This record gives sequence, structure tokens and C-alpha cells, in this order.
Amino acid sequence: MGDDFARSLTGHTLWSPAAGTAETGPELMVPKGLRGQPFVVVDLETTGPSALLDHVIEVAALRVEGGRVVDRFESLVDPGVSIPPFITSLTGIDDDMVQGKPRWHEIAPSLFAFLAGAIFVAHNAGFDHGFLKQEFRRLKMTYDSQRLCTVRLSRRVFPGLGSYSLDSIISHLGINCSSRHRAGGDADATCELLLRILSEMSGFGIEEAEDLLRFQETPSRKCADMRDGERLVAHLPSACGVYMMKDEQGHVIYVGKSTNIRRRVREHFRAETNGQRRLRKRLRFVKQVDYIETASELEALLVESRLIKHCLPEGNKLQRDYESYPFIKININEKFPRVEFTREPQDDGVRYFGPFTQSSLVDAAVDAVRDEFRLRTCARRFGQKEGSCARRDMGRCLAPCSGEISREEYMERIEEAMRLLSGHGSTYLQTMEERMNTFAEEWRFEEAAALRDRIAALRALVQVQEKLNSVGCYDLVALMPSARSGWIQLFLIRQGRLAMQVACPQDIEPEDVRRLLHQVYSPEHRTMAISKDEVDEMHIIADWLRRGGEALRKIPIRPEPESLEEVVEEVIRELKKGDAALAETGD
Repeated sequence: MGDDFARSLTGHTLWSPAAGTAETGPELMVPKGLRGQPFVVVDLETTGPSALLDHVIEVAALRVEGGRVVDRFESLVDPGVSIPPFITSLTGIDDDMVQGKPRWHEIAPSLFAFLAGAIFVAHNAGFDHGFLKQEFRRLKMTYDSQRLCTVRLSRRVFPGLGSYSLDSIISHLGINCSSRHRAGGDADATCELLLRILSEMSGFGIEEAEDLLRFQETPSRKCADMRDGERLVAHLPSACGVYMMKDEQGHVIYVGKSTNIRRRVREHFRAETNGQRRLRKRLRFVKQVDYIETASELEALLVESRLIKHCLPEGNKLQRDYESYPFIKININEKFPRVEFTREPQDDGVRYFGPFTQSSLVDAAVDAVRDEFRLRTCARRFGQKEGSCARRDMGRCLAPCSGEISREEYMERIEEAMRLLSGHGSTYLQTMEERMNTFAEEWRFEEAAALRDRIAALRALVQVQEKLNSVGCYDLVALMPSARSGWIQLFLIRQGRLAMQVACPQDIEPEDVRRLLHQVYSPEHRTMAISKDEVDEMHIIADWLRRGGEALRKIPIRPEPESLEEVVEEVIRELKKGDAALAETGD
């Protein structure tokens, strides 16, 4: 669903892995970012399990750089105490073997230097790292390092094993160990395990040491999501565009946009984005990610908006319900018009304000206008004698149905309300604030609070309407450097809508520019009132123009015919300046 529509939105290609042949890369190797990170793989044999009470009797350390072992440190150590029989039984190291070997203080300086600048790695790293810290502390040396635990990493990279002891893992992976329970043999096996783990990191999207350190703390279930997600992002480009996440049946679950599609989709699967609960609940159903590359961020924003409205993906919250965007309706054809909430504007000569994207805002504003101007809400017939209504008795209605106000006086109230709703009511809002302050000074706090809430509702709606008014007046040409060298992106914006986007070479002929501008800005090409499906795009364009930065150059269009000729000349001048100059002259 949505593929044909997606292709129709731009002249770009919709890329789907189902539509092409997936590339089969070479055997996974250590990612480049990790090859540049030094690691030191350490294994210790000790007189017992306590770092405070026991001592090291053998140490082995292998320094790994560029994905291979580049140096080795290994030594037996005389602990200065008798080695317990159960340790001898496990390791084969007895008192005779360590007699005459260096004491810890003799090897500590060279080992300390060997460890410097590298991430500490061990199988059950907390044990070995803690022992080293304590041994160095006895010599008034401070050792601390970032550390990786191959037990933790193995649980995430090789899930489903019954045990993650070194024996179990090396047996599962077919790693040879020449002398088990000796520091050198165990360090060799752990080093081989580390390299196997590093070679798997590309499959999780792990490319840097910081990512790897965080990965060992990531819940195992989430690691599986990361691996699944990395399979899905393998074909994605690091380019600007829109992506569509789909389930097994091809239904669109989520539509997003980014200036770097691959990085953004990867962030979703790593849970590195805040919020988006709707999407996180559905990520496990994603089986395919399609994308559309776009020529600009603005184009990506607009394509995303249109795809959301067409596909109505469950993972998106905003813009899905655009068809129900509300309006405020005042039927000026009635003898005594009412202010009403409606979702269905008609071409019936009635005055509409909006569309607005928040129903709660419109509800509050409609109630505020009715109360402030004491307008009728009932559907009573005029000229018939009926009892007074509750709103009249509370002083909240002028009661035109009972003949207490003339049409002329009532219409003055309606005109004032329409000025306010049109975004031209700042003076009236000031008057309301003065009344609120007067109520507060007179200790009429309930009335002051009611007026305060009314002001807040009206001000929020007026601000939205003012923004729509200003956006709807945007007639301008925007220029941005193109990703293609020697070209410039032209955005022709008419009454707040993107009428045309085109990439132009710097040596484009003036006549071609003139033809484009006349095609979009000729007086006969006038647009209609803002519709529901346009309001989001107009806000998107307005926000993009506001945050365009120095690289964005804006040339306003005036209504006079001669203005177009001036703009043609200005556009040509900007194009000839080139990319660098354009960035320097932006607003």
C-alpha cells in the first residue's frame, strides 16, 4: 500500500529491497572504527577469590590493535604467601613454580605501562579488573579503565547458550585453548573470543568503541532488535529522503524523514530516540524499509506529510487525522448568526476560520467567543414567545430570540468577533486583560479567573490564525545550494504553498528563469482558501523558511508585474555567484 502513491509524489525512485537484488558482502570483519581502538585482553590466576585478601600468581595480557595481537605481556608472580592446594589443583601452579619469580612490585610498572590507553577486556571483567586495581593500589598506583566483559558481550552476540563460561563458549565456537586455567592460555582464548565478537558488531550497527561499551549494557532482547534492525538498514543510503517501515504484508507501519536515512532508521531500532511510543510498540512487526531519496530537506518534509495522510500508518501520531481538522463557522446569512464548531466546511457563503489542527483549542475558543460577546447558541425561532433560556438568565446571552437586542446591535458583536478570529484582535484582547485586572483588584476573583481562561483560549487560537494569515501571504523564491556541484535548488513558493522545486545550473538562461517565474507567479494563477490537506504543508514550509540558516536566500515577490523582472535579474545574479557566495549572502 502506498508504493504507487509514493512514486507519484516526486520524480525520484522508491527503493524497496523486495524490488531489487540484495548485495552479498564479504565475510564480516572488525568495523573500521573498532580497528583503531586499542584493547588489552587480560587473564589472572590468583590465590583465591578476594581482591582484598588474595594475590596474583600469574598474569597474561595481550594488546590488540587493528584487529590483531601486536604485543604480549606474561609472567608468573611470587605472591609472598603459600598457594592453597585447591588453586594448585585447578591451575597446576604450586609454590615451587613461583619461587624466584618476580614479586608484584617488580612487574607492576611495566604492566601498568602495557595497559595504558587501552580498553580492558576479560572474561568476567569485574573480577580481573578489580584484582588489578587492588594490586596497584597496594603500591599507591591508581589504575582504572573502561572495560569490556566477554561474558556480557557473548550473551548478546551468541544468545541461547546454556552456559557462558569460557569452556562452554570456546567449545561452541570451536576456539582452541592450549592450557586451560593458565593465564596465557585463557588470555589467548579470550582474545580470540573478543575478535569473533568484534567481527559480529557490524551486524548490530556497532562501529565505534563507545557504542560497543554501551552495547554490553543493552538488554539482550533489545540486542536482537538491533540485529534485526541492522539487516533492515543495510540497503539504506546516508542521504536525504523519506523512509517507510512496512510489516510482513507490506502495510506501512511508519513514515519518517531524515537528512540521513540510514542513521535515522538505525536510531529507531537502537531506541536512541525519545518518545515515539506508538512506533516502539510496532517495531517488532517491521520486516522491510523502503525509501525515497529527495533533492532537499523541504521536499522530504512535504513527501513525508503526504505519505502519512495517504497511508495513515499506525506508528505516526501527527497528521493522520487531517480530514477531521476543525473550523469555526459563523453563518452570516442568519438573522442572528451563531459561532459554531464544524469539521465540514462548505462552499455556501458562510464565514469559516481555520483549519486548525487541535480540536480542544477550537472548542475552548468557540465557548470563549460565545461568552465574551454574549452570542446565542440556541436554534429558537424568532418572533415566537418562549420562556427565557438559562444562558440569558446567567447574563451569557443577549437573547435576540426575545427581542431584547436589534439585529444591527447584534451584528456589531458578530463583526467584532470575526475581527478577533481573523487574527486582528490584539486591541480587543488588551481590553479583556484590563477588565480581568479590574476584577482582580475588586476581589472578584471568580470573574477574573473565568476571563483569564477566556483570554488564554482566544489568544492561542488567534496566534494560530495569525500564523496561517502570514503563511498564506508568502510569495517568494528561495535558493539553496544543491548537493550537485555547480547547481542551485530553486523553491518557488506561492501563497505559502510550494508551487515548484527545480534544480538549476549556475549558467541557466535568463529566459528559462523568466518562464518559470511567470508560470507560478502570474496574476491569473491565484489559489483558493486554505484546505485541510494544505494546512500542515503550509506550516512545514513556514517553519523551514524560518530555520533555513545562512545557506537559504529568500527573494520576495511583489504583486506588480515589473517585480517579476527584478526577481529574474536577482535570481540570475545569485546563481552566478555560486554555492559558496550564496551561503554567505543568505538571510
